[in-house]
Order: sequence, then structure tokens, then C-alpha cells
Amino acid sequence: MRFHNDPGFYVAHYTHCKTALDYILKNRNIRIGPLIETNDPKETKMWHFGVGAYSDKTLASSKELEELASHNVDFNRILRNGYKVLCVSQDANNAIKLDFSSRSYCKPRMWAQYAGNHHGVCLIFDKQILHATIEQKFGAERIYSGSVTYGDFHDVRTEGWEKYMDSFLLSGDDIIKDGIEITLHRHREKHHDVFFFQKNKDWENESEYRWIIRGQNNDPEVILIEDSLCGIVLGIDFPNEHLQQIHEYCRETNTFLSRIIWPNGMPIVQWFDSKDLDSAEFKESLEHYSLNLPG
Repeated sequence: MRFHNDPGFYVAHYTHCKTALDYILKNRNIRIGPLIETNDPKETKMWHFGVGAYSDKTLASSKELEELASHNVDFNRILRNGYKVLCVSQDANNAIKLDFSSRSYCKPRMWAQYAGNHHGVCLIFDKQILHATIEQKFGAERIYSGSVTYGDFHDVRTEGWEKYMDSFLLSGDDIIKDGIEITLHRHREKHHDVFFFQKNKDWENESEYRWIIRGQNNDPEVILIEDSLCGIVLGIDFPNEHLQQIHEYCRETNTFLSRIIWPNGMPIVQWFDSKDLDSAEFKESLEHYSLNLPG
């Protein structure tokens, strides 16, 4: 696979050493987990909906609206059940190839939070190929994909505040006329960007891109990564005893390899082709990045 490392073409997935070695690289697939198992309380905790009348000629009485509002558990089940997510980080919009601070795989907090406090790895995927793999398995009609947007939506001054609040309001008339299922499915299509692609501003530095897959239940899915995985970045504290496994995988799959280093807290990455791992020409560089095997 051609790997040029130009900005905008790749997305990054941070993970623990054990997860990478024992599952992702060993099985050559990656897990797509239930949306309700992320670490964002907006996605894991109950959504609360208001039910109202939106015209003077409403079909619903006050008592009926009150009764409909008690179905919040049903609203959540219909809107969220079966949805799975694959989350990755992407380059900044104005990223420069050798400005590593703008690249998806050079985020220190994400190395700490998602990659075992710098002991794990960051997997680099070709974004278009990964999308094609997901679409081929699940079908385009079952997929939402896109960049996450961020804002403090509790603040009325935030752009998109009105749309955000409107997404958690349901029409009692529509529910009475069309039923809960149809109304909620229509509401989800209208507001899927709010439900699945908006997060609190505190998450903004993750620069997240995600795929949302609609399924029948909350069981996780997997997709093959052999075509889309083109680079592996090791954390600065990745255990050297596992380097042999990483080298072997890179050779077998022609995957590029690096280890991120942090001189004076600034990220630097140098990419090595799998054939470079045994080359005398790159011996010094491999030692500098602690990528050389003993002996």
C-alpha cells in the first residue's frame, strides 16, 4: 500500500498495547462497539425529551401530552438501540505534513487517555479505504459518517443552540397520528447530526471523525483492516519486549512503523517502511526512535 503521510488522507485510532497485539493486529480486524458504551455521558446516559403541541389545532390534550412524556425509556430505546460507533482522530484542517502538533497521531492527551498512558499504539488508516470497507460490509443505507462538531450547547449564545434544543422536543400530534416508532425514526433522521455528531466543547482537541452503524442489537461488530491499515505509531513507553511482534506484522503486511518521541514536549515522528527495519542505512535512526531489535 502506498503511504505518503500527507495531511487529510489518514485517520488515527489510539489503543492499548494488549488490545493492539492480542486482538486488532492478531485478528486483523477492529471492533465497532455500541454507542452507549463510549466515555461520553451524552451518549451513555438517558436522553430526556419534552413532548408538546406545535399548533393551535393540536390533536393532543394536556393529559395525553403528559402521558406521552412518560415514555422517555421507549424514546431512548427507539432512537439509540442498535447503534454502533467507530471513533478516530483526524488531522487539523490546516495541518502541515511536518508540523506534527497538527497531525492526528500526535495528541498527548489521547496518548495518555486511550493508549495506556503512552504504552500503547496509534493505528493509522487510509480514510477512504476504511470507509469503503465499512460501506461494503454494512451497506451505505445503514451508515452515518462525518466529523464531530463541538459546542457548549447549554449556552444560548452557542451557534446551533436552537437546533440542539429542538432535537430533544417531540411532537405529541405526530406521535398520536403516526405512532411512536414512525415519529421517532423520522425525528432521528432529521436530527442525527445532533444525536451522533455533536459533543461538548471539552472534547474538541480530539478532532474526531466517526462512523455510526445502525444494527438490530447492541452486540459489537468487527471489520477487516488489512486493506486500510497503513501505519503504526508506538507510544514513547511502548514495551520493547513486544517490538518483535510489531516488526513481524509490519513485514507481513507492508505496514509503515514509527515511535513518537517528545523532545522538550514537542512530538516528532519518522516513518520507516517495513524494508527499512533491516537496513543498515537506517540503523542510527531506528536506534534513535528505539525501534531496533536487540542482537
